[in-house]
Amino acid sequence: MKLNTLKLAIAAAMAIPLATGAAAQADYPEKPVQIVVPFGPGGAGDIFARVFVNAINENNLFGQPMVVVNEPGGGTTVGSGEVKDAAPDGYTILQLHQTLITSKLMGTSDYGPEAFDPIAETHHVCMTYASKEGSGLDTLDDVRAMSAANPGSVKEASLLGSLVHFSSAMLNDAADLGVKSVNVGGGGKRNASVLGGHTQTMVTMPFVVAKPDSGFHGLAFLGAERHPALPDVPTAIELGYDVEACVNYWWFAPKGTPADRVAALADAFAKAAELESVVAAMTDRGVEIEVLTGAKLQARIDANVAAYTAVAPSIAE
Repeated sequence: MKLNTLKLAIAAAMAIPLATGAAAQADYPEKPVQIVVPFGPGGAGDIFARVFVNAINENNLFGQPMVVVNEPGGGTTVGSGEVKDAAPDGYTILQLHQTLITSKLMGTSDYGPEAFDPIAETHHVCMTYASKEGSGLDTLDDVRAMSAANPGSVKEASLLGSLVHFSSAMLNDAADLGVKSVNVGGGGKRNASVLGGHTQTMVTMPFVVAKPDSGFHGLAFLGAERHPALPDVPTAIELGYDVEACVNYWWFAPKGTPADRVAALADAFAKAAELESVVAAMTDRGVEIEVLTGAKLQARIDANVAAYTAVAPSIAE
């Protein structure tokens, strides 16, 4: 009897922390969650984040408000560093894309995606390689031929070390285009440079090229399939070049965040991605909804790390 009584006492004592832990997990979230966007207000990353966060809040998909906090600076490293060093409790998370990879490769930061716990990918937009309409550069073959005939004559408007630079380097290497990247600056400056004839090509978002009377001509779409807004622009893959270059928007938590909290956050973003309002808002901006979590998400991140690492030597030249 004494032995049985002792066993019951031990079992009861062991059950107390288990029950306490279960209650603690059930309590999450107990307060608002900060979504750190490492860009200023009004840019694409900020707008996309707010589409999801607003939908989650308006439809009560999480139980506590999510609040977007803009932390620009340092080429996104101010915001990403803040989340990396935050308490791993599920109350401070990051939205960022492959800049987290390129920053490490370019030496801007000493960490990449491995410094975080990935929550979800919710959307992406693939790049378009474009020229000016009427420039005579109507195909990638035209670009290659002009470069071969007059080396250095085809210059690309770029932002050195950025995603567009890495994306163009992938295509340039695969298709042997012989294009020289010129550091022009942000999207508006790159547009003006190409339209003004100062440079001949650029990597941009598909909706920039698709705008009526944009003045741009799409040479290759860098997605797996043709973009619906650019049905006449072939993919690089169709043209024989194994190149995909997209901006994949990922949500990250600090390393060590409890798995159940990561899962709760992922569930909220996945539910938001199914809402008609979110689908419409993103589709109108030329962005594709695709939700990845767990092993599939990690595989997507790993594949991007490998692709960007492989092209990094070309960037350094």
